Amino acid sequence: MFGKKKRAGKTVAIADIENGSVAAALVRLAPGEAPRLFAEKRVLLPLSRTHNPALLARQTEKALEEALAHISEVSSRMRLHETLGTEGEVAHIAGFFSVPWASIELAGTPTFMPHMRDTLRSAARATLGEQKLSLHPYGAAALHGALSFFPDEGPALICIVSGEATELLLVADNSLKARATLPLGLHTLLRTLISHGGMSPEEARSYLSLEGRGASGHPAPEPLRHAAAHFAEEFADVAKPLLRVAPAQSVFVLAPQLSETWFARALGDNDSLSELFQDGASVRAVRTGHAQPFMGGHGARPDLPLMLEALFVDKSRYA
Repeated sequence: MFGKKKRAGKTVAIADIENGSVAAALVRLAPGEAPRLFAEKRVLLPLSRTHNPALLARQTEKALEEALAHISEVSSRMRLHETLGTEGEVAHIAGFFSVPWASIELAGTPTFMPHMRDTLRSAARATLGEQKLSLHPYGAAALHGALSFFPDEGPALICIVSGEATELLLVADNSLKARATLPLGLHTLLRTLISHGGMSPEEARSYLSLEGRGASGHPAPEPLRHAAAHFAEEFADVAKPLLRVAPAQSVFVLAPQLSETWFARALGDNDSLSELFQDGASVRAVRTGHAQPFMGGHGARPDLPLMLEALFVDKSRYA
């Protein structure tokens, strides 16, 4: 009679383990309601001079601990609140891994890098206690999101750009038909601007976001134009065998926020894609605005991967 009022639903903790950043959030799932995200935190990894796998792993582990500590603190404060207590009780933890930490499979169980999988389990236990834990490749959430946002597109290529790599997923008839990866990502562009454009890491990030939105005020420097051409050519080489499986004519680009437009433009403006797609192709950036109608709530600065993962967990009902 005098206890905390019980509200329908469950709270799930989400960990998004990319290769250029790590994020965590809490999502409230309730029957008949859209998922509500809160307590979101994304930690950007320091930009190293070169692609160093060992350093990347150490930086990712540290960022994961920081992000999980944040949602653990929010959860603890909520449990002390008279009306929010039950919403602060984490019932489940869902971990999402981008390449190279995980690989989505065409059939069967996805594979996860053992070291990073164990790192998540250890960090989650230390911050959130003993909880049921499910593991998923981020590609599964991206695939579910693209099919939800663009249900009538037919065969399509989903281009997932992360910090150090890009993953291509070919989807047709509402299922994954083929996949591939290429070792280029957001950090490749940032290093180009730093080494050949004379910019600091902060300036490079800022400039790329402005250039992607067409707001830089002047033509892109030669290093960035060269990087765009290189990305499009590498994309074409990797995508060519995938398109033999199904004749996709749509490309959906998912990339770190404020860079998705640049990557979509790099593909859409390149002549090499006219050879790849004989009948032409539409290249579109997937933005947070595509996910917002499906969400019951989110933070002041929407985070697309966390939104996609919340929708995936809500659909799958892993909680």
